[in-house]
Amino acid sequence: MAKEQERAAYTNEISDVIVNVVNKVIRIADKYSVDRDSAMQYFSMLFSVMVETGTFEHFGESGG
Repeated sequence: MAKEQERAAYTNEISDVIVNVVNKVIRIADKYSVDRDSAMQYFSMLFSVMVETGTFEHFGESGG
């Protein structure tokens, strides 16, 4: 039962992150008069490349 609660809590937090990112990308697109779908596609491509080529194992550990 505790594992299911942890998974649900994790899923809820990840969902919040996704909603926040989408909102931010849309606000930036609107600010610069960029098509919203194009902005999301561009962000998705950048994020995908970052995930495929990088590692986050020590991200933020040295204050960066």
